[in-house]
Amino acid sequence: MGAHLAGTAVQLAERRLTTAETERRIRAASGTFGPPEGLIKRLTGIESRHVMGDHEQASDLAVAAARKLLAETGTSVAEVDLLLFASASQDMVEPATAHIVAAKLELRCPVMDVKNACNSMLNGIEVADALIATGRYQTVLVAGGEAPSRAVRWSVPDLASFVRTFPGYTLSDAGSAMLLTAGAAGEGVLGCGFSADSSQWEVGTLPSGGSAHPRDVEFSYFAMDGARMKAAFLSLGPEILDGTLDRLGLSWDDFAVIGVSSSGVDAVFGGDLPAYRGADRSAGDYPA
Repeated sequence: MGAHLAGTAVQLAERRLTTAETERRIRAASGTFGPPEGLIKRLTGIESRHVMGDHEQASDLAVAAARKLLAETGTSVAEVDLLLFASASQDMVEPATAHIVAAKLELRCPVMDVKNACNSMLNGIEVADALIATGRYQTVLVAGGEAPSRAVRWSVPDLASFVRTFPGYTLSDAGSAMLLTAGAAGEGVLGCGFSADSSQWEVGTLPSGGSAHPRDVEFSYFAMDGARMKAAFLSLGPEILDGTLDRLGLSWDDFAVIGVSSSGVDAVFGGDLPAYRGADRSAGDYPA
């Protein structure tokens, strides 16, 4: 039995915050320190990001995407027999945000959270595929709601803090949903491959809320060491990709579209992917 992708949906937060507004807010909140005007856009090319309202939560973005998906696929809530909330964000430490999403959707099925930073949705697909393959579930809704704007540090005391929290100024709030259903073996999701260097866990953190830093506001901001992140990608190399393709009997030429996180394009492919070699990377022209 295989897992078929019956549909996908995305929900962007409605409000837009321009990069110029972002820089002005940092300067206003930081006192003596502030980024030079236009710096964020020059470094990233980002002109604006989507930011959810004060009344919204990560679960609301996931619910909006899920409702859109269920409507587009003609799927009733009664047909969903498992919900996975796959996201780096969450409404709170407990309960699992999947319960909050299920309550808002009026689902009555088992639920669980799948949380693994930027891999959360991909891991959600992997879990759904495996559980469908066992015959345990027939229709799995994988939904996520990312709310990075809630972890942005606006009051920045110095340049080092600005660099450490810089990624937070580049991210949008959004919800996504995927519906996977049982089908014939050998069709649908062809396979998955993952690798990890968990010794690098400190590269990107949002430490608050757990047992390490339960209440300290100073640890409530997202922080990342970009240089160490790139080094971590380089240390892993493309072996996991090539090995997975070999295991599945596929080559890069078999794909019509290849989706890659822009932060990992150079590190993972090193410019060796055929479709990537002709791209203008300085202009952000990456192959899909």
